[in-house]
Amino acid sequence: MLDYPQLGSFQNLLASVQGEQVDAQYTDRIAMRAIVPQEHAATFESRMIEAFNAAVTPELVGTTNRPVKL
Repeated sequence: MLDYPQLGSFQNLLASVQGEQVDAQYTDRIAMRAIVPQEHAATFESRMIEAFNAAVTPELVGTTNRPVKL
């Protein structure tokens, strides 16, 4: 869950690992679902913990196979 002031930082971090936001639920906080390439998953997780002082941590929901351009 993100607070609204954290949204921009999250989106920049997601873009830096070639991630894609796929869903968001906006209430008093933001619940975000995103897809991060597997080769960037560890980097994304460590950057998230560092950027948000461990107050926001990613949760693995599952994995998916997606076609990529060669």
